Amino acid sequence: EERFVGLLTEQCSMITPENDFKMENLFTPDPDRPGHGRFHFETADRYVDFARKHGMRVRGHALVWHFQMDRTGTLERFWEGKMTRTEWRAFLSYYVTMVVGHFRDYAPGVVVEWDVVNEAVVVPEIDCAYNVEHENYMRKSLWYR
Repeated sequence: EERFVGLLTEQCSMITPENDFKMENLFTPDPDRPGHGRFHFETADRYVDFARKHGMRVRGHALVWHFQMDRTGTLERFWEGKMTRTEWRAFLSYYVTMVVGHFRDYAPGVVVEWDVVNEAVVVPEIDCAYNVEHENYMRKSLWYR
């Protein structure tokens, strides 16, 4: 591991934690209160701590994605009608504000970039093999609807 860390810190100036910065790993919804829940920054913070220790920067990935939303059912509650579109948008705004704010305050100047929306645009020549539904090249996901 020490050899890898040396190579990484010598050859790279930025890391992208990928899955550990996604909603399913940062937030657990409250099953009784749609739009509410608990944030979990411990694992993501370890990446930030590593970057800070080695003078690196972090690119946050991804605040909004059509997949890996959560492990406990916020998405299902939305589709079952327990959260209105307005409530879902309010939750999304709250979520983004909390996540970006956490890293801004926890390690100022370390998380310097964000993939805000990931894979919203469909490229038919590429995505056709996956039967991706789209309207005018916009992926028909929760965020689009």
